[in-house]
Order: sequence, then C-alpha cells, then structure tokens
Amino acid sequence: MKLTQRFVGGLKPSEREVFHWDDALPGFGVRTKPSGVATYLIQYRNSFRATRRFAFAKTTEYKLEAARRKAAKLLGAVRDGADPSSDRKVNLRADATRDLCDRFLSDYAEVHAKPRYLEEQRRIIETKIKPELGAKPIRAVTRADVQALHLRLRATPYEANRVLALLSVMFKMAEHWKLRDEGTNPARGIVRYREKRRERLLTDAELQRIYSAMREAERTRTASDSVLLAIRLLFSTACRASEILGLKRDFIDHDNGDLVWPDSKTGHMRKPLTRETTALLEGAEKVVGNPYVCVGPDRTGPLSIFALEAAWRRLLKSVEVEHCGLHAIRHRAATDIANDPTIPLHVGMKLTGHKTPATYFRYLHAHAEQARQAAEKVSRQRQDMLERPAAKVVTLRGAG
Repeated sequence: MKLTQRFVGGLKPSEREVFHWDDALPGFGVRTKPSGVATYLIQYRNSFRATRRFAFAKTTEYKLEAARRKAAKLLGAVRDGADPSSDRKVNLRADATRDLCDRFLSDYAEVHAKPRYLEEQRRIIETKIKPELGAKPIRAVTRADVQALHLRLRATPYEANRVLALLSVMFKMAEHWKLRDEGTNPARGIVRYREKRRERLLTDAELQRIYSAMREAERTRTASDSVLLAIRLLFSTACRASEILGLKRDFIDHDNGDLVWPDSKTGHMRKPLTRETTALLEGAEKVVGNPYVCVGPDRTGPLSIFALEAAWRRLLKSVEVEHCGLHAIRHRAATDIANDPTIPLHVGMKLTGHKTPATYFRYLHAHAEQARQAAEKVSRQRQDMLERPAAKVVTLRGAG
C-alpha cells in the first residue's frame, strides 16, 4: 500500500511489533509497537547482503512526505555503500540509553531470548526503562540513577527486581560492546527486594464460577474464541501460558496421541493428549497461513500474553473471584496431579512438564478442607489416647 498521512496519523498501538511498508518508496515504512510508539524506518541489504533495519524518526517528529524524503536520502546512501544501522552502532558510545535499549533488543534479546521473555523485555524497556533513563547518555547512567528507579518501583517488588535484572544484563552488554568501561555496571551491587511467594490455589467453587463465566462469555461473545480456548487448554494440560500461546498445529502428534513442544521453558517436552484436550483442539478455528492454535486478533500470529492476561482479569472480576495470575491455572491443575495418590512421581512430572522432583514437590500440598480433616483426625487420636485409662504398672520382683 502507499502510505498516506491520514493512515500514519491513525495508527494505534499493536499487540506486537507491526510493519507497514510503502509502495511509493520500496524499503521505506512505519513500525508500530505495543507501547504505542510509531517510527519511520528503512529496510535494506548492506554490502554483506545482510538485511538491516534503521529507524530514524518517530511519526510525531516528521510529516510523512518529509520522512519519505529523508528515507530516500538514506536509501541512496546505502546504494553508495553506507550502512546506517552499523554506523549508528559504531556511534552509540555518545548516544542515549534509549539507543542501548534498541540495540540490546535487536542484537541480543531477539537472538537469545525465547518469544515470551523477549515480549516481556520489550514491555519493561518501553514502559519502565526508557521513560526514566532513556535520555541519559549511556556512560552517564550511575548506580544512583538505577537505585532511584528501583526505589520508585518498591510498591511492586517483583516488577522492580525484574527491571533491575534487565538493566544489569543491558549494561553488561554495553561493557561487552565497549560502550562503557569494564566494571562500571551501574546495576551491580543493588540489593533486590524480598519477593514474598503467595500461595493461591483456586477452589472447586471458584473453578465452577470461572467455567460458568466462560460459557456465558461464549454465549454473549464478550470474549474471543482464542482467549477461551487458551484458558481451557491451560486447565486441561497444566501447561505454562507461554507453552499454550506458542502451541502450533504441527506440534500435535496424532499418531502417538501427544502434544510435542520442540523448545519449551524446560527444553523438548511431550505431553499425552486427553479426550478433553483433543476435543478443544479439534474445535479450534484453523486460519490459513497462521500455524498457531490460539490466534491473535489480527489473525496473522499468536494470541499475545497481554491480551490473555487482560481477558483473564476481566473473567475473574465478572464472577467476583479474587484476582490471581494465569499461573494459578497451572498451579491448580498441577496440584490436582501431584496430590493424586494413584499417579506415580515420574508420571506426574511428565504431565506437568517439570524436570526436577524438587520443583514438582512444591505442588504437594493438601487442599484447605483436606488439611482441616487431617488436623481433626490427628487431634481426635491424641484426645482418645489421653482419655484412655492409664495402664496399671506392675513391678516385677527378681527371682532368687
């Protein structure tokens, strides 16, 4: 399509990174991100025939025609041997921390991180790091700057610690890329907040209300089919959310009755298909050209974790169930497996996808009612013992 000013001005935040290319100037386009930031960029091949992208301005900084002229000059320079992306990286030493963020994502995270963690890193960078530290020169960021950001996030200790950890890796890479001196990582030595692990086990009554809410949402079309499918698959498989959102149709091994993930959080993973899971998969919509089981709203890729989390939050609120994260679904499903005395340890670990018994054993806890019944039983046994008449002690005289 030929980009127009009206089209560019009407761009909305996307669930994932989306590119719109201009037919009027091949290699020129606009990129939108979940954060709502839209930028003009060019795409080209450098002298080594490697594809490169170079974002040169936000859409709020240039009108379309001015950006198109700028892009034409850049593409002309590329034909003469220039490499704007590499040139920017070479000059990054004097640039701002926001540039380090972009390079970290493109040159490190996109290469090494799994999709779910890459998405999370993008979220933290766009919403926490860039707004606070983005304008500061890379070499000028101090431990006091990072400490102040960590302190501002103290109300959410888990989030604060994730931001600190990401900054530590980013500035470690800055040292590796010679953008800061060795041993100057400003995130090093900052004490993390204590994260209190909170047990939240969905009750039977809550499960009934949640499933009732899903049936109502299905009837009234107030939640997408993909969202409801993802939640039901989480319950039926005891999977992690990232595993369900990354589930592709070719992961279904019909011959052996298994679901097979070539690269889950714990590596290669295989789980048996139950009748419930098979029925859910068979009823799922198949979108031509989209390999994912749970498709996103644009129908070109997978459902995003952000869309799923938002829908889960609305679902719980609609039936007045105390909020809990998506992991509570896996927690309940894995707890049911781990506490079933008929399921051996090695089988239970295969069903939950745990690699170590220590992690699996975290789910070995009784439901509240089971705990109360056990406590009552032990208490009665002790009381019965105390109420029994004491046995009469007879002293035996020695013979002789």
